[in-house]
Amino acid sequence: AMKMFICVVLFMPLLPLVSVIGFIGLGLQYGIDKYMLLRTFQRPSRPSNSMLALWSLGKFVRVVAPITLSITFYVFLTPSWAEKNQVFSMFVIAICVSVGFAVVPLSFLRTLLGIRFVLKGAGFKVAHDTENDYYKAQHMWSPEMKYHKDHFLYKRLPPSKNPEILTPDQDSAVGADDIKSYGAVPKAVEEGADDITLKG
Repeated sequence: AMKMFICVVLFMPLLPLVSVIGFIGLGLQYGIDKYMLLRTFQRPSRPSNSMLALWSLGKFVRVVAPITLSITFYVFLTPSWAEKNQVFSMFVIAICVSVGFAVVPLSFLRTLLGIRFVLKGAGFKVAHDTENDYYKAQHMWSPEMKYHKDHFLYKRLPPSKNPEILTPDQDSAVGADDIKSYGAVPKAVEEGADDITLKG
């Protein structure tokens, strides 16, 4: 997905239709990845954290996309433009805005552009949708369908530490000490993680 996004950003000034093709391609890739993840691949033996995804979206795309778009429109439009100085002056403005967006923190930009004050004045309304409430929906699922009962680190914990039905007034967070004290990790390592698969 990242390669496709970068290619779209690189060639969008040359052919604007590439953005539509890239949008369709990202949608198809999302569907294929979702199918492969849920139907074919197994759960990894060692769960990975979200640091790479946060870095990719928060840092890499925020820096690379605007700067690359500024450079590519200058590279692709300069040969076909009669007034080269016009393209260069627009490039200087675009690269300054792109570098400023990449360097300045988003919290400062929200304050500078007044977005923080607009959202503060509008406020937020919490929707009370009882149909999509997790605490009600969990009663329809078997224990194998619940992540906290099926995951190899949590399913060996006793019901006092890992209850089947979660309630909003009860703290059900499981700490590393709880997992270590009940030997969930050593047992999982001894028995091997080959039998761990996604259900569904």
